Amino acid sequence: MSHACGQKVAYSTLNTALNGDRLPKLHIVEAFIEGCGGSHDDVRRWATAWRKLRKQEAADSESSRAVPNFAAQVFEMINYAHQQQSSSA
Repeated sequence: MSHACGQKVAYSTLNTALNGDRLPKLHIVEAFIEGCGGSHDDVRRWATAWRKLRKQEAADSESSRAVPNFAAQVFEMINYAHQQQSSSA
């Protein structure tokens, strides 16, 4: 995956992001999408979903609610990106 995204992030960083319990930084998500073969539009949609989750994470940390692991957040971002794509079509 690290090679597929042009070495923008190290494989260990991607592994930590996938197995961590916090939302990774945006550049890591963008590199992940690029590594999976995503287009510029895909990266844009994922970035929008990431920003939404970042706001939610900030609100959740204020209420001391546990933040879901990255895998759960990925599914949320996929769902949001698909909703955005469907509404723009």
